[in-house]
Amino acid sequence: MERRYVNIKLEKATREEILNLQFRRLKELLERAYHTNSFYRDLYRKHNVTPDDINSLGDFRRKIPYITKKDLLKDQDQFPPYGSRLGIPKNEVALSSLTSGTSGIGQEVHPASSFDVEASSTGFIWQCRWA
Repeated sequence: MERRYVNIKLEKATREEILNLQFRRLKELLERAYHTNSFYRDLYRKHNVTPDDINSLGDFRRKIPYITKKDLLKDQDQFPPYGSRLGIPKNEVALSSLTSGTSGIGQEVHPASSFDVEASSTGFIWQCRWA
């Protein structure tokens, strides 16, 4: 059987390499959210945590607060249409999608940049390659 790889380096990585990569990317995401996104910055400050306080996945699990759909909808109502969670300039939104609303408590708006759309498409390509 032919071995098919989309990203051979990642697909052959050890568990430790994958965990290190995941944490490094998580840390980058926390930093970006904290510095570009008032919703998350205010949430972290309210819980007395900054990205500098997160030095392991255990720290993340213990220190980063959970958010709920109601939190997101409240933010969206206060700062329409995207809420204060938009980490890019509004003119860089390439695509917006809505949740289905089946929860009965409202629909979340999920804006995406062209980079987000491309990254999502890449993931879909990985899936199709194995179909």
